[in-house]
Amino acid sequence: MSYLTWILDIVQLMNEACKYAPLHEKSSFILDAEIVATGANGQFLPFQSLSGRARKNVSIADIKVPVAVMVFDLLFLERSLLTESLTQRLAQLHQLHFRFPTQLITSDPVEAETFLDASIKAGCEGLMMKESDTTYEPDKRHDGWVKLKKDYTDLGDTLDVVPIGAWWGTGRKCGWYSPILLAVWNKETETLESLCKCISGFTDEYYKQMLVKYSEAAGTILPKAPANVSVPETLQPNLWFTPMEVWEVLGAEFSLSPIQETGSDLLPDSCGGRGLSLRFPRFLKVRDDKKIEDATTTEQIVEMFLAQPNRSVDTGANDDI
Repeated sequence: MSYLTWILDIVQLMNEACKYAPLHEKSSFILDAEIVATGANGQFLPFQSLSGRARKNVSIADIKVPVAVMVFDLLFLERSLLTESLTQRLAQLHQLHFRFPTQLITSDPVEAETFLDASIKAGCEGLMMKESDTTYEPDKRHDGWVKLKKDYTDLGDTLDVVPIGAWWGTGRKCGWYSPILLAVWNKETETLESLCKCISGFTDEYYKQMLVKYSEAAGTILPKAPANVSVPETLQPNLWFTPMEVWEVLGAEFSLSPIQETGSDLLPDSCGGRGLSLRFPRFLKVRDDKKIEDATTTEQIVEMFLAQPNRSVDTGANDDI
C-alpha cells in the first residue's frame, strides 16, 4: 500500500494523458520513461529530492515534491515496435499526450556541445545521444546509443581509492561484480571510509579478471567488513573484499550524501552532518605503485569539496545506483 500511495500523482498524470486521442482508443502501450522531481516553477530537481516524498497514507494534496513523467521512447502500441527505427518510434510517440524531454536532431558536434551545456545548466546530468536508425534492444549495450555526461575535468584531479566490496550485477552484468564500493583513507583513525559506488570504466575482460582476483579460491572474499573498514549500516555490499590494491578513478564532482558518512566531522555545520560522495566515478587503472595507506585521504576530499566553485549539496551522488 505504501508503494501505491507514493505514486498516486504519477497514476493521475498517466490517466490524464490516456484521455487524449489516440491513447483512449488503445488498450495497451509500453513507454520508456523517467520520473523527475520538479520545483514550483517546473525546474528539474536533483534525483535525491525524490527520497523526501512521503510513502505512507498519502493523498494528492499532501505531496510536497511534485514530479514529471518524462517520456523518451515508445516500445509497444497495440503491437511491438522494438524492430522499428528510432525515427519511426518517435513519430508515433509524439502523437501521444505526454511530456517529452527537449530533443535536438543534428550531426553537428558544435550544436551538440551547446545543447549539452544548456542541459547541464537546466539541472540535467547530460544527454543521451541516439542514431536515428537504431532499433530498441532491451537490456543490451547498444553502439547507437551513447551517454554524454558532465565534463569530468570539473573535479580537477584523479583520486586514488581502494575497492572494499561489491554487489552482484544485474542484466548484462549478471554474474560480475557491479557496482564496486570504493573507499578513501582516514589517516587519523587509520581506517578505509566508503566514498561511492563505481560502475564505469571497466572492460568485460576486467570484470572477468576481478572474479578471479577477488574470490574465495584466492582467499580475498571476506564474510564481513574488515576491522579497518567503515561503511554505513544502510550501505552493505553483497561481498566484502580484502583491501589490497589502489585504483585511480576520475569523477565529475563531490556532493553531500544522505548515506555516506565520510568527512562529515570535518565539514561545516551548514552541511547538515552529511558525508561526501563522488559523482560519476570512472575507473582508470590499478596503481601498482601505491599501498593502501597511500590512497587519497578523507581530509583531501573535504578540501577538494570546499574548493569546488559550485558545491552540490543535495544530489545524493551515486548512492541511488
